[in-house]
Amino acid sequence: MNKKKIRMNKHTGLTLRDGCDMYLDNCKHRNLREHTIKHYKQSYLKLFTHFAEDMPLDEFDKDSYKSYIIYLKSTLTNDISINGYLRDLITTIHFLQKEELVSQFEMKSIKVTKHAIETYTDEELTKILKKPNIKKCSFMEYQGWVVSNFLLSTGIRQRSLINIRIKDVDFDSNLVNLIHTKNRKPLLVPLNSSMVLILQELTHLKFQDFLQEKKIKKDH
Repeated sequence: MNKKKIRMNKHTGLTLRDGCDMYLDNCKHRNLREHTIKHYKQSYLKLFTHFAEDMPLDEFDKDSYKSYIIYLKSTLTNDISINGYLRDLITTIHFLQKEELVSQFEMKSIKVTKHAIETYTDEELTKILKKPNIKKCSFMEYQGWVVSNFLLSTGIRQRSLINIRIKDVDFDSNLVNLIHTKNRKPLLVPLNSSMVLILQELTHLKFQDFLQEKKIKKDH
């Protein structure tokens, strides 16, 4: 126990930047997604507007963490955003504490007043889900309508949606195979009959069809 305490209090020569880079390397070793690593990098930009990058890592303590909370509250008005930055720092410091590079101390995010999530009204949903006139609308408008229906029908994440391939949709079983999920586990999502009809129509339409229709209108 004494040896462990001596090691944690010993000056390592590492900086706060070194510690953050160590955690990023750890993320890469665990094969975390690139957008997750990019998120931490963006969060560290905020961290280094308050702390010097060459701050000795072993000097980061409970008072340092408290000062970062005060700084965030003075520069941000959204408590959810503040907690987002704090969670990133807490995760990083916990890793460094396990590596015995930072002394042990407790870190908590701030309390947030919960507000009711604003949802679409029935009138707004009717407008969003109203099918555009294929003969008059652009391909982007039609595509947006399909995407809106798909998200509302399945409730999947945006990143899962943009990674769906044609071969992932099984019209025989009315299922879509999600290969890109948050936990990296494949997921089969059922499609209702309305969504199946929309997707079947989309597969029969071609972007060139929309371009040809626009050309005909322009010529006339």
